[in-house]
Amino acid sequence: MAIPTELTADALARVDDAGLASSTSARVSPWRTRLGSLPWPIVPFLIFCFVLEIVPVTILIRDSFRELGMGAFTLRNYAALAEPLYWHSLRNSVLLSAGTALLGAFWGALVAAAIVRERGRAQRWLMGLVATTSNFSGIPLALAFIAVLGASGFITLLVRTLFGFRLYPQNFTLYSWTGLTLVYLYFQIPLMVLLFLPAIARLKPQWQEAAAMLGASSWVFWRRVGLPVMAAPFTAALALLFANALGAYATAWGLSGGKLSLFTIQIAFEVNGDVSFDPGKASAMSLTLALLMAVSILVAQLLARRTQRWLV
Repeated sequence: MAIPTELTADALARVDDAGLASSTSARVSPWRTRLGSLPWPIVPFLIFCFVLEIVPVTILIRDSFRELGMGAFTLRNYAALAEPLYWHSLRNSVLLSAGTALLGAFWGALVAAAIVRERGRAQRWLMGLVATTSNFSGIPLALAFIAVLGASGFITLLVRTLFGFRLYPQNFTLYSWTGLTLVYLYFQIPLMVLLFLPAIARLKPQWQEAAAMLGASSWVFWRRVGLPVMAAPFTAALALLFANALGAYATAWGLSGGKLSLFTIQIAFEVNGDVSFDPGKASAMSLTLALLMAVSILVAQLLARRTQRWLV
């Protein structure tokens, strides 16, 4: 059967045009293809990270090796961290962060388990409350606690009026390590709920049903299955809580006015202090604090990856 001449010519023309177009695009498109494949939506975020994270860290590293942050090269800024004042403040910060992280992780995990059991409107209201309290920190949080539990706070006066019991100063004071721990727990517990709730929500109920069919009690299930599976996400959230408390400054400053020796407060003294002013030493202290926080975040990321093979 013969093919019409017109059809063959049209087909050849179309093929020829397609080949010409492809050859033309092959000549001019490589750089356009690469340009179009770039993730343009995240470019503003990358610029943000460069300007507000990479550049400041670079400046901190440079100033930490200079006298007063602007003089000759020196290692004294790091050697000074071994002095009793700075070592004591660093130890206090680590102990406070570790203690509030442990307490916040424990109670936050229990609250997360309770919220998972709820359904419908109650769960939405609880999650909204948790999200609100986790973002309430800094100077406003310190002022709120002073208004409630300060020397003339609402609860302090209420307890004195109704029960004749005086909290201050023998039994309790908000402007102490105990009071600061209580204030830190206010934002540590909700943060733990937000971090741990997705993991505990993905704990498969089929595992508990299978364990029950095999004759295992609820306690045996949690001891041999539930807790081992939850150990990695719990530890990851614990590391993030530690980093969160370690970098807190405004809350402690607003509550104690600098009377408590914390590493972040000592950094502020080195930058704004009248007696002790040494930006180079403050840069070295900031990098030390950033390194501790980076290690905590790295541990959290590694443990979070480990949980993916179970909680999918």
